[in-house]
Amino acid sequence: MLREYSIEGIEEHNRSLRWLLDTAERLGARIEVEPGDSRWDSVPFEIRLSGLESGIHYRIRVNYRPKMAQLMSRRISEVDLSDEESVRAMLPAFQKMVDFDVYWYDPRKLDWERFCVIPNNRKDSKAWPFDRIVSLMEALNDDLGTALDISMNTLRKELVESYPVAWFSGQTDPSLTFDKVSIYVGHLMDLSYCETQDEFEDVSNAFAALFGDSFREGMRTRRMRRRERRSRVGMEDE
Repeated sequence: MLREYSIEGIEEHNRSLRWLLDTAERLGARIEVEPGDSRWDSVPFEIRLSGLESGIHYRIRVNYRPKMAQLMSRRISEVDLSDEESVRAMLPAFQKMVDFDVYWYDPRKLDWERFCVIPNNRKDSKAWPFDRIVSLMEALNDDLGTALDISMNTLRKELVESYPVAWFSGQTDPSLTFDKVSIYVGHLMDLSYCETQDEFEDVSNAFAALFGDSFREGMRTRRMRRRERRSRVGMEDE
């Protein structure tokens, strides 16, 4: 991917690509490239990863359009990339260089369910197209935490359905009881009914007061166990 997707003369783009690949390796994601599936205007690839705590399997279908990057490279040397105003003026014209679709695997249908989720990025004028994919990977890996952000209403709705399904499918940690799943899902349902930010914060604070410490401790323990397992598997693979 570094060889095929890098663009000579655009180090910022290439750095963003390396960040994506490094993040995939750190999160244990798998990237699948199928050259035969390319369209006339784009080069697709897929990223497969799972929610760290939820165990839900996610699939990110990415379409990368190198012709746009090549067009940018023609005169990029004339742009002062240290000037935020110049970058802010340039990048919106090339945001379609990378787009994506997101899915979660539904064991009930043995098929992928598409949904729309966009990470709540800071409005960073220097965010290159692949940076959005990095933010998305981080958000899905920490899906149970990400869903507690007020802007992630779609993800909350999906988790109300997908998290219990993942538990019944044995995708979650074996030590996780359904009581914990139901507590979390009930909280997501309560948050989905909130109409204002103040109401959202009140519900979040009430949940933290009732279940916060014990719930977070359980999630912390499961996270440590999973990391230990992945570490052992990695050594065995090597």
